[in-house]
Amino acid sequence: MSLEYGQDRWWWLADDDDKADKLFTEVDRISEDTIDRAQAVLEASALYGDLAYLPGYAGIERVLPMSRRISHNVIATATDALVAEVTQTKPRPMAITIGGDYTDHVRARKLTEYWDAKFQDANVYELGRQAVRDAIISGLGILRAYRARPGSESDRVLVERIWPGSFIIDDRGAIDVIPRSCYIRRQIDRSYLENLYPDKEEDIQRARHPQEKFWFTNVMRDDLVEVIEGWHLPSGPDGKDGKHTIAVSTAVLFDEDYDDDEFPLAFVRPVPPQRGFWGESIVKRAATAQFELNKLLRRGQESMHLHAVPRVFVNRG
Repeated sequence: MSLEYGQDRWWWLADDDDKADKLFTEVDRISEDTIDRAQAVLEASALYGDLAYLPGYAGIERVLPMSRRISHNVIATATDALVAEVTQTKPRPMAITIGGDYTDHVRARKLTEYWDAKFQDANVYELGRQAVRDAIISGLGILRAYRARPGSESDRVLVERIWPGSFIIDDRGAIDVIPRSCYIRRQIDRSYLENLYPDKEEDIQRARHPQEKFWFTNVMRDDLVEVIEGWHLPSGPDGKDGKHTIAVSTAVLFDEDYDDDEFPLAFVRPVPPQRGFWGESIVKRAATAQFELNKLLRRGQESMHLHAVPRVFVNRG
């Protein structure tokens, strides 16, 4: 397909042979443009005290021994308390009847019990708590419900929590308007991916590894492959350009038309933004107070260490 000027980045219009390359090029460009926000998400996670999701950073005691760490983390305490307060109620779908007989009431009750069991099986409430915590820390929490392996014996509905650091959206395309495209960047084991898409085995073998600059670490396993899943909303009610694509750098693994007018993701924002898509992090709001508290505690620690048991030395004689 011949693309006019400005359309060379429209991966959803590209031919199948070029779609994966254009998708990765566009996502890399957006990641470069939004690197400051990705760094802010990392800093907010560090303020909360959780770096376990980064390979090589889990052993924080090696950098700052436990005996030397500031023990009073107000941000972590306040975040955990807020998560517990917000998620103490468990919303649930309920089937009700209007003017039904006893049989209808029984069916409605059993349908509600079925939904409760499905929520429990999909671990919805625990994942919801994680999404709320992500929203408080990073400004955005994300959940996704999807149908796994449709048509097979293991066909069922699952729910996953998307870490905000792997969610990519172009801020310039989300000012005062609904964004038209969004992406999720993942690291997936190469052998597992080959089993999912055996006809793409050669392409997966040649696919690129996760890029250090986008994952903020140089500790990467050689058997990991970077996978990008992208959605583009249709241009209008009758638009035919909506797409849902999953790809590695060398090939498209899955591609389908997408005709919904919203992304298949549920977003949680603690503070809605004045403009744009991403919410404001409550942790970043509290960072200044935490820094001042750290300064006072550090001075107190040093004073106690140096002057807790004062001694006076006098020369003999």
